[in-house]
Amino acid sequence: METNIEHATNDQSESKTGSDKTHLSVVERYYKPKYILDCQANEDEDLCILTHSNRICIITLAPSHPVVRDKKTIKQISFKVGGVDRLNNKVSGKGKRPLTEGYIAIVLPKLKDHEQVLKKLKTEEEYKQRRVDFSGAGGS
Repeated sequence: METNIEHATNDQSESKTGSDKTHLSVVERYYKPKYILDCQANEDEDLCILTHSNRICIITLAPSHPVVRDKKTIKQISFKVGGVDRLNNKVSGKGKRPLTEGYIAIVLPKLKDHEQVLKKLKTEEEYKQRRVDFSGAGGS
């Protein structure tokens, strides 16, 4: 029986070093990247939607988006939606913040819409096939 325990311990340590899970960011460990290509019919304006198993989605610009690809600088962002300034929204929670910059929004889709919306998004493999120049992109 000792041999089995030692063997299991060795397998666990090999899998940790093999996949290097100890050095992944929170986003890389817990979020799966999905993509919207040519958002709102704007060529190459792709978005990356980082999806968590709890339905929380982090919206970011994809590596192929002109702002990221061409290293442009964003000078101004308006958070006004329908005449309401979303910067004034009350935010609650544990206050955990991802270490990376560049998030556009964090949203929680309605439960009834979540699966339907996810089906419309492209997988990381589909994104890489369509955007060959960015085949190293993604969070996992």
